Amino acid sequence: MVGRILLVVGTRPEAIKMVPVYQALKQRGAQVFLCATNQHTSLLEQVFTVFGVTADIKLDIMKPGQDLFYITQAILEKMRNVIEEYNPALLAVHGDTTTAFAAALSAFYKKVPVAHIEAGLRSGDIFAPYPEEMNRKCITQMASYHFAPTAFNVGQLLSEGVARDRVYCTGNTVVDSLHYVQANIEQHPDLVGVEVVARITQCKKKGHHVMLLTAHRRESLDGDIIHALRAIAQFLDQHADLYALFPVHPNPRVMEAVCQAGLDKHAQVMLVPALSYRDLVYVLSQVDWVVTDSGGLQEESVSLGRPVLVLRDVSERAECFWEGFGRLVGTSGDLIISGLQDCYDGVMLKKTASAIYGDGKASVRIAEIMYSLLSGERNKSI
Repeated sequence: MVGRILLVVGTRPEAIKMVPVYQALKQRGAQVFLCATNQHTSLLEQVFTVFGVTADIKLDIMKPGQDLFYITQAILEKMRNVIEEYNPALLAVHGDTTTAFAAALSAFYKKVPVAHIEAGLRSGDIFAPYPEEMNRKCITQMASYHFAPTAFNVGQLLSEGVARDRVYCTGNTVVDSLHYVQANIEQHPDLVGVEVVARITQCKKKGHHVMLLTAHRRESLDGDIIHALRAIAQFLDQHADLYALFPVHPNPRVMEAVCQAGLDKHAQVMLVPALSYRDLVYVLSQVDWVVTDSGGLQEESVSLGRPVLVLRDVSERAECFWEGFGRLVGTSGDLIISGLQDCYDGVMLKKTASAIYGDGKASVRIAEIMYSLLSGERNKSI
């Protein structure tokens, strides 16, 4: 019998990209268990609701004012008990969060093989994104198997000395989730938030441009994010037919920055709570372009054919820039305004959805490889 597989998630992006793997393993007949650390509780549960799944294990570590030290320590302690109870043959983590790093470290301490999904992404700066870049580099050192989304990610791993027969190019599972949710919206349009639909529809009827704006990166919260938001406010002031839909991250420091930049009272800014993933996919399908510092939104925007301005100086997802879908503008006011003007003028046009990050079948590939590895079949690189 194939040994148990333990999948660990803690944040919304992880869940969005890991749940399709969980479902694919279930369909394959594997003994798979989904463990939620609840690093971000409410946002995580939103994703589970959209996909109709329930975590098998919940660690419930989240507390007010939590920092990196607490998150790491709490997960290490609780994952030790989980690993001892479930005795997995393989523990899988996703991406670059502190949950992923701490869970991988727990498995390493227990000598349980680690599978790293979305492996090989690098920005080249360990403080951008922080702490994610260092997290993913450390996970690479602990992982036995590496599931890389793109050929470039594969090349990055090989350049760091990872054995070729431990690296698999699978595509990114976020595309699988996008396809699933798009189909769900088509079948059940009434499930999309009424307020979100109303706001988008109202703008479209007036012939206005609409952009999606998100900003939350930890490394920008010491001041840079305010400069970026002020530049966006300035551009909005000069373009009365442009509106920004801004789902505000629950981190209170983000709202503080929003208020300092004056966006909380701006007539052309629609501030909303964090969107469910279903609502987010709907919004992405409707807006003209995206302005974000999110890593995942770079992939999602490109996969839906939306231009994206990235409020960061470096990115671990360079493929979208090479394809002409995105532009790095950092937090420089001049670069942001220039990028916004190009989007507004149509220089950065909507394009056909790109498959540079995957074809929607990554989860099935990963599940098949995991199953074959645990069943003793020959380890074949893809």
